[in-house]
Amino acid sequence: MKRSIIQIVVLALVIFLAQFVLPWYALVILTFMYGLLLADNWRRAFFVSFLAVFLVWALYPLAISMQDGFRLAGVIGDVFGGLPGGLIVGVNGLVFGLLGGLAGLSGSLFKSLRSVDMGS
Repeated sequence: MKRSIIQIVVLALVIFLAQFVLPWYALVILTFMYGLLLADNWRRAFFVSFLAVFLVWALYPLAISMQDGFRLAGVIGDVFGGLPGGLIVGVNGLVFGLLGGLAGLSGSLFKSLRSVDMGS
């Protein structure tokens, strides 16, 4: 449990810092590499990746939205049928969290695929 929390925090920090110099989709590459190199099993790969990306993509937009009074999030919510700004921030974190979780899962499954004997 403690190891998972440390991995979540470190992965979230790496993703957060990478966003300043790399495009947004770098989080997919980073979480895939986490699943491939560091995760013990597919469950840990998915949940650590999901939570790390969710924290970054929900808390950082939340902090920005709180500074501008959720005006931008409200405008985006209006585009999507009048959704409140806070819900937009949560959905943003959920969607990107799933993207990161699935990338981490893919890395873990790719690692297990490499270890399967192909019968030759």
